[in-house]
Amino acid sequence: MTLVSAVPRPPRRIPRPPHRIPWPAPVALAYAVAQLALVVPHLGLGWDETVYVSQVDPGRPAAYFSAPRSRGISLLAAPVLAVTHSTTVLRVVLALLSAAALYAAYRVWQPLLGRACTALAALLFAGLWTTVLYGPQAMPNLWVALSAVAAVGWFLRAVHLHERRRALLGLGAMVAAATCFRFSDGVWLALPLLTACAIVPAWRRPAPALAVAGGFAMGGAE
Repeated sequence: MTLVSAVPRPPRRIPRPPHRIPWPAPVALAYAVAQLALVVPHLGLGWDETVYVSQVDPGRPAAYFSAPRSRGISLLAAPVLAVTHSTTVLRVVLALLSAAALYAAYRVWQPLLGRACTALAALLFAGLWTTVLYGPQAMPNLWVALSAVAAVGWFLRAVHLHERRRALLGLGAMVAAATCFRFSDGVWLALPLLTACAIVPAWRRPAPALAVAGGFAMGGAE
């Protein structure tokens, strides 16, 4: 009995939590592949794209930039144009960035809806041909949409989950991004959020409204 009790017992294995697949990530990867295969090899720069790109292209004069336009997409393309004038490289970079932005925008909703519903929503949006077409383009349309998706998600997390600092910072940043990409769309994003803060009794707190107003002011400052 003494010998048996003296033999050391093997340590007990601590069960690991089951690995959960981040389903929005495969959706974003498939979205990037679809853009690279279906759009990037076949699409040259359109007129509106040349206007945005020319604002930050050091090798070409800037085209006329009318008042309704905003410079967010020009700033997004600027680092690529500082290195190369290749349209293909610009398309590839924008495709990868838009896929990452898709994941980030819908990832905001995961605490609200769960992994499965969030991934399904991302898949339905990414599966639209318009979404695939605009992903690698130097146009603000998709970027405004993704900024709005993230902004509403952060807003709901701020008022429902009470994630004070993080959610408010995310809300302000996304409203600012949407406004920077297209000022008029920033107006139509900020107005419903501010209206919701005013008419829903549980949401009548100054912090979310200030985050929306501050983000809009920052995005429209330029």
